Amino acid sequence: MPEFRLLEAKTGRGRKDILLGLQYLEDHHYISWPDKTTTKGIIVLKDDTDPSPTKKNNNLDYWTMY
Repeated sequence: MPEFRLLEAKTGRGRKDILLGLQYLEDHHYISWPDKTTTKGIIVLKDDTDPSPTKKNNNLDYWTMY
């Protein structure tokens, strides 16, 4: 997990906004954040990425649709 300074640089947000976002994630059980003074102990509990396999792009549509 990146430190606060890197999160601020990459997101363009201030420390206050980042803290609010992390608190939201913890409140909704997406992360566990035992030490609020650092980001090093953050553990991801839930991942909402789509587990379904992505469609492989073989460019067949170009030849059959156009």
